[in-house]
Amino acid sequence: MIFKKSKALLGLFFLLATCACFVSFSGNKTDELIRSYVDEFDEIAIEESNKSGVPASIKMAQALIESRYGTSNLAVKANNHFGIKCKVDWTGEKVLADDDAPNECFRKYPSALDSYLDHSEFLKYHRLHFYDHLFEIDKRDYTSWAVGLQHAGYSTTNYYGRSLIHLIEKYELYGLDDSSKGWRIPKEQRANLSSKAKEVLAIKIQAVSTNKSADVRPGKTNQVASNQRIVPIEELPKTKVHTVKQNETMESIANLYSIDIQKLYDNNKLFFGAQPAVGAIIYLNAESPSAVPTKKVEYEK
Repeated sequence: MIFKKSKALLGLFFLLATCACFVSFSGNKTDELIRSYVDEFDEIAIEESNKSGVPASIKMAQALIESRYGTSNLAVKANNHFGIKCKVDWTGEKVLADDDAPNECFRKYPSALDSYLDHSEFLKYHRLHFYDHLFEIDKRDYTSWAVGLQHAGYSTTNYYGRSLIHLIEKYELYGLDDSSKGWRIPKEQRANLSSKAKEVLAIKIQAVSTNKSADVRPGKTNQVASNQRIVPIEELPKTKVHTVKQNETMESIANLYSIDIQKLYDNNKLFFGAQPAVGAIIYLNAESPSAVPTKKVEYEK
């Protein structure tokens, strides 16, 4: 009888250990995919940085977000790793995808390399010169570049800059630019910058020094929007969830409930920067039993 109990306990211990290992492996799967993506494309990012002046850290962080570390439909089937839309000057292949509006036109490339090359061209030689002033900013100042891209309108989300900074610091992507964490342009070098570049430097500190997302899109002041709650709500009773509605993002949900954005991503097993699908259940004060379904980019030729 004692032997049987011991054997049963041993079996239970083995089962628990196996489950623990599986949970650990599952939890690190996204991290493994991200690091694998960085290993695959870091040399291209560095080479392009040397040619174009776009920081390799910024290029890599943008690719991680826009391509969902190479797993998005747009990346897999159209080799588009930066979510760049067609625009009037695009003469290459195209695909239609639902993004901010239904059936938007996205660029399709022969290879991922072509996407990386076009991203440099897109930023450096944009027909409306949205990003010209960023090239005045030292490549090592990834924080200014990140906020500057958001301010120039690269993404419609008002949390884009912080997403880039988070990834660069978490995965030490600043090393791709031979830099260190938090490197900033020395004050003596700022006097020679254009007014637009100085504007980016001026909004940088507030935009990244708070857990609240500052709206730094063009024409916006660098203040937390009046409809964003800045006083923490009382501790949530039991398990609190939120059903995602049309046009809602992780950032807007975090602001609605005054929850730290990183904690909200962690609770729902989402890659930082991913956006939930409409109808998805977001866990506010507890861990989701499984990864929340994300917004899909569906396209057709």
